[in-house]
Amino acid sequence: MKEAYRIKKGRIFYEKINIPFDFGLVFLENGIYFFDFYVSENYNLTEHMKKNAEEDLFYKSFEMECLTEDNNKLTSFGLSTTQIAPAQSKLSMTCFGGVIYEDISFDSLTPEEELEKEFREPIYFIELEGFKLQFLDLTEIEHHRRGVKLDGLHSKRDHTDAQIIYNGSKNSPCNFFGLTFLQNPKNDKNIIVEFTGDYPNILFYDVFNEFKVDFIHLLSLLNGADIRIRKEFIGKHYSVGAYTSQKHITYSFEPVINERYSQYVPINSPFHKTERIISKTFSMCFDKFIELNKTLDLNTIIFYLNGAENASSIIEQLFTKMIAFERLATINYNLASKEVKYLVLPDQLEVIKKEISPILEKYSNSYKFNFGTVNSRLDNLFKEKSGRTEDKLYFLLKTASIEPDEETKTLIDKIRHIVIHEGKLESLNDVVKYCFLLDKLLRDIILNLMGYDGSRNDRRNWFI
Repeated sequence: MKEAYRIKKGRIFYEKINIPFDFGLVFLENGIYFFDFYVSENYNLTEHMKKNAEEDLFYKSFEMECLTEDNNKLTSFGLSTTQIAPAQSKLSMTCFGGVIYEDISFDSLTPEEELEKEFREPIYFIELEGFKLQFLDLTEIEHHRRGVKLDGLHSKRDHTDAQIIYNGSKNSPCNFFGLTFLQNPKNDKNIIVEFTGDYPNILFYDVFNEFKVDFIHLLSLLNGADIRIRKEFIGKHYSVGAYTSQKHITYSFEPVINERYSQYVPINSPFHKTERIISKTFSMCFDKFIELNKTLDLNTIIFYLNGAENASSIIEQLFTKMIAFERLATINYNLASKEVKYLVLPDQLEVIKKEISPILEKYSNSYKFNFGTVNSRLDNLFKEKSGRTEDKLYFLLKTASIEPDEETKTLIDKIRHIVIHEGKLESLNDVVKYCFLLDKLLRDIILNLMGYDGSRNDRRNWFI
């Protein structure tokens, strides 16, 4: 366990609970922060524990603010109590939120009226985990020897430039933001995203928070696996070379480890470099994706896809994707069917049912069909749209402009029932084939709905 900070003169708080401490240690292990607080002597931890359950320290999510040993500011959120040692005045906590470090060393030199001015924080960089990216753009390097420029240029493909167009904010001076993806020089497994541009093309942190969740989920869809933000760099100043800033937020979670990537959207294929898929998607489709997500909850579907991609077994992948398929189909159907339209009016339908039901019952024994099930379907026969799961799935494909082929029809009419209700297929080949097909359908539905017209990599071709 690595020591991250030494802290002093702070407090832990939640609503009416306010616990002062004089000293503390912050440790970092496997991406998660752990805190040991040494509570002030004038605060009685034993007495606190005797109070009613509303102030139980084990069932609250705390915040913390303090100074570091170098007199800078440290705050944290999402703190959960793991151990209390009243005799030592010690309180141990685990962070499930994040830690915010703020360099305030210049505050003492800054006039008070300047400190009191309202400052709107830009966001300069974010650090991503789980993102696999082949860079598109070149950096040219000049070589000099003893002040003399040498002939020739050396180039390195080490970054990708892109743009975001976001029209959903009322608080931004612009709708166009530049960004550059780079390798993190301190951790080659992570990617730095630098938000570029001068005023008015500055991305403010409050605007970024408006679309952050959608940004990460759409990027995860293109990535074909889970992506999370490890750090955000904001504040009054920043350093490009060191990729740091006056204030930065580090989120506390275990490292993202993706063993597999779907590669359906070929952002890492050398044959599709000229398409500039990331830039085109975020400049042409981002607003539409955000709009769709409000009603169809696409972020949850992407979450299912990411989880399925790295599931422990292929049948688990198939089952998870089938659940996502049915969920999206149901939401889409309900949106389109808020008002049920009948081909026959309800009172007329009741009259017809009274005449048809005896006929069905009469022939149920002769033709060996389930009278109760068939009779209950009469309502759907006279509706403009059916509530059957199969019909919802076909309606979703139609909404996304996807014409079902024979394999897709088999998936919906037969395989779906087997997977959901029996949990297995006879052949492993069938499991893989339909898993890839279902993965393609889900990704095509999202991509089609948001207007993505770039290249796609059908994994069913790998299976031949």
